[in-house]
Amino acid sequence: MNRSPALWESDPEVFDPERWLGDPQGGAKEKDAFMTFGQGARMCIGERFARGEVKALVAGLVGSFKMELVGTGESGKEREMAFERGIVSRLIGGLWLRMRYLGEW
Repeated sequence: MNRSPALWESDPEVFDPERWLGDPQGGAKEKDAFMTFGQGARMCIGERFARGEVKALVAGLVGSFKMELVGTGESGKEREMAFERGIVSRLIGGLWLRMRYLGEW
């Protein structure tokens, strides 16, 4: 179901995390289109735990690296930051970072 073109407005086969930025359903035509954890009475009891694990993983990765600004825009060259306003503000052209691991391998 997660990849059924009949249930999604945009191509479900394309990796596009930005589809979730302005829409909590990610462009799904129906509430039940995203069935990773199921729905209703038979919904996965580990959903909140799994989502918490992902948040902890991201926090651990971010805390393990020193990040420095390389540039903005499509080319990664420095330019003035411009934002697209909406429910969530988004940096136009992205933000390019150089990441250096702070620990040892």
